[in-house]
Amino acid sequence: MPRTTVLLADDHAMVREELVRLLQDENFDVVAAVGDGDLLRERAIQLRPDVIVTDLTMPGPSVFDVLHDLKTAGLGCKVVVMTMQANPDLAAQAISAGASGYLLKSDAGTELPRAIRHVLQYGAYLTSPLHQE
Repeated sequence: MPRTTVLLADDHAMVREELVRLLQDENFDVVAAVGDGDLLRERAIQLRPDVIVTDLTMPGPSVFDVLHDLKTAGLGCKVVVMTMQANPDLAAQAISAGASGYLLKSDAGTELPRAIRHVLQYGAYLTSPLHQE
């Protein structure tokens, strides 16, 4: 059975390295790890991963613009947005832009593998603190 392919985007190298290690330990195939919106767009179109995990704020074009471009390009992958902001308005904006999930970075160590599996199986994932709003 093929492993789920993941493209990871975060502008902090240490965060990328740790998340790559976490995802590989959970049997995901991390096909690339990039640090800005331009590379995210380029690698997503080139590699066509099953899932993109991306920081909400990075250098280059906004994640919302990249999501729009990927949707226009017909890329049908799931996208999990990570952020430090437990903001229901930002979560709604991300989902509206095409994200399948919204996850707090502070919970990524325990929730990210579950969030990826959840969006693949059920189509959506919303971080726990936002459920309580």
